[in-house]
Amino acid sequence: MWTRTQRRVAELREMERLCSDWADDDVLVLARDGLNALAADYRAAADAMVPSGAVWDL
Repeated sequence: MWTRTQRRVAELREMERLCSDWADDDVLVLARDGLNALAADYRAAADAMVPSGAVWDL
């Protein structure tokens, strides 16, 4: 069972993956870049909360 943080991180990683598949339309590029930055922020915050050496099964 995932914690709320783990689920959120997994959802953001999936959004990041989907965004990387988008076409290079200018608006989509801006949206993709914004979501990628948001996902990176959440990953960094989640990593800071996990003890060193912990393994997540995402």
